Amino acid sequence: MNPMLRFAMGVMSLVLCSQVTAQSQQYGALSYTITQLEAHIQGCDRSARGNVAVPSEIDGYPVTTISKDAFQRCSLITGIQIPSSIKTIGQRAFQNCESLLSFTIPPGAKLGVELFVGCTKLSVVDWPEDIDVVPEGCFMNCEQLKSINLPVGVTTISNFAFVRSGLETVALPRTVHTIGFQAFAFCRDLRSAGAPEGTTTIKEQAFYGCDFLTQALIPERFHSESEAIRIGLELAWPNGFLFPETDLTGPEESLEIRLAPVVTVKGVPGEVKTIDVADSPDGPWKLWRIVIVATGGASEVDLDEGAEHRFYRIRP
Repeated sequence: MNPMLRFAMGVMSLVLCSQVTAQSQQYGALSYTITQLEAHIQGCDRSARGNVAVPSEIDGYPVTTISKDAFQRCSLITGIQIPSSIKTIGQRAFQNCESLLSFTIPPGAKLGVELFVGCTKLSVVDWPEDIDVVPEGCFMNCEQLKSINLPVGVTTISNFAFVRSGLETVALPRTVHTIGFQAFAFCRDLRSAGAPEGTTTIKEQAFYGCDFLTQALIPERFHSESEAIRIGLELAWPNGFLFPETDLTGPEESLEIRLAPVVTVKGVPGEVKTIDVADSPDGPWKLWRIVIVATGGASEVDLDEGAEHRFYRIRP
């Protein structure tokens, strides 16, 4: 056979082989392709229910990719087991998996945007230490995600990462330096939020529409009315702005708040003043002591007796 003809037939054979292996095949409820000696999960039967396990290899080929939209609208799946062989998870891979309850992200995986958009029952996420960016729109509309424990090593919360999620508290690791545009916007259940001292960037409207967010533990560089308005924390300004150095990072630690032992009540000599106490700034307030202003226009009151309370107010 002519050598050139033999070469041409070999090239054609390789092309045909490549085309065959790139065709979608089935592995249970999963569809996949084989390219470059690796298996890629392309989709899942939308009638699949319960727990679905992605294999670490198929026909001897390692499974390395979950392609974009692969599990989109698989609304009956409650769990997806992902092997450590996965290197890439494409955008919107689990969008609108409305019954998905928990998820463990494989270490070192490259993550696409909007991974869990509309996973309304997702409540538990295990985030690995070696993935430093929470992608854009990652947990958008995850209504049952009340909290998430992001490990030390995470540096960036991208735009829209938790928008309209069910988060109640936000305590970010000390390595976070950037919080993106509307990262936590419209988290209606969010009551308190914290950013570490090393946070250098909080983009516009990061906390916009968080109607009950009245306490924010953020660096002093953001402690101004204009900054509060810019990032959506005007409801917390000024009394709800705290400093990160008072934050606690371990469950074994506790915070002791020491009150001044004496408060000075000022007014017209002989005027009657009332001191109320409460355990929170929102009350309920109750009468603690009645004070008559001394001749010099000021009376000192020892607080030791009411030291179990954190908040005091003086009123006529």
